[in-house]
Amino acid sequence: QPAPPLPALPPPPPRSLHGRHRVRIKPRLPLDISNHRYRDEHPNIWPDPPYSPELEDYLRFEQKLLTVDFYKSCNKAMAQLPQQEKASDYLKHRNRFGEMVEKDTKSSMAWKNFNHREKLKKKEAARKAKEEAEAAAVAAREQAKKAAAAADAAA
Repeated sequence: QPAPPLPALPPPPPRSLHGRHRVRIKPRLPLDISNHRYRDEHPNIWPDPPYSPELEDYLRFEQKLLTVDFYKSCNKAMAQLPQQEKASDYLKHRNRFGEMVEKDTKSSMAWKNFNHREKLKKKEAARKAKEEAEAAAVAAREQAKKAAAAADAAA
C-alpha cells in the first residue's frame, strides 16, 4: 500500500497583509532602563467614566441605524419581490415593494423608537396649538368685552 500523502504547508500570507516589504520596528528598551517611556508601563487603576453620548451624537447614530435598517429592508424586499411582468403593473409593483419595506422596518427597534418620538412630538405640537388657540380666544373675548364696555360708556 502507498503511504498517505504528507500534509502540504499552508500558503504564505497574502502580500497585502504585510505590504511589499517587512515592517522594521525598533525593539523596546528593557523595563529597567526604559524610564517609563511606554504607555503600558502606567496601568490605569481608576475605572473609565461611564459613557453617555451627547444628544446630537445619539441622534446622528440613530439616523445611521435608521438608514441601515431601511437599506436592509429594501434589499430584502428586492430579493423577495417577483419581477414585474407588464408595464401596466408598475404601480402595483411599486406599492407592493413599499408595503414589504414598511412591514420589515416596523420590526426594527430603531424605527419603533423614531416613530414613537415623532408621534409624541406631533401630540405636543397639537397640544401647544390648542392652548394657543384657547389663549387667543380668551384674549379676543376680553377685547370684545372692553370694546362693548367702551361703547356703553360712550353712549
